[in-house]
Amino acid sequence: MDATDELASKLEIREVIERWVVWRDAGDWDRFAEVWHTDGYMTATWFQGSFRDFITISRRGFEAGVRILHFLGGSAIDVRGERAAAQTEMTISQRAPVHDTEDRAARARRRGCWAAVRGRARLAERVSHARCPAVSR
Repeated sequence: MDATDELASKLEIREVIERWVVWRDAGDWDRFAEVWHTDGYMTATWFQGSFRDFITISRRGFEAGVRILHFLGGSAIDVRGERAAAQTEMTISQRAPVHDTEDRAARARRRGCWAAVRGRARLAERVSHARCPAVSR
């Protein structure tokens, strides 16, 4: 892979990460499903399972008024052939009532593992913290 192809792949992966955030936070579930690989898997502190189940549960929460905002920071993306791993800094904010007072909770730093499928990046797995495997060199 030459430098131009590698840069194009990294930009494509970053776009998938940004779409994941925007479409999930907006409750745009049909478009959110587009960022996932067909057998995509989601791991978070509160959920582990298929992307389809993650969308179903996220949608239920959204319809009940749960609003979560993901703010992206920098990314480090390693591309090896048709596979890639992306580590992206992310802060997650949520407003929720705590003892009859609305409060904001924030958690930080998430990693995503990505796969390129027929030249089009899709999220194969999204995992928390240091559990994202490195792409073999």
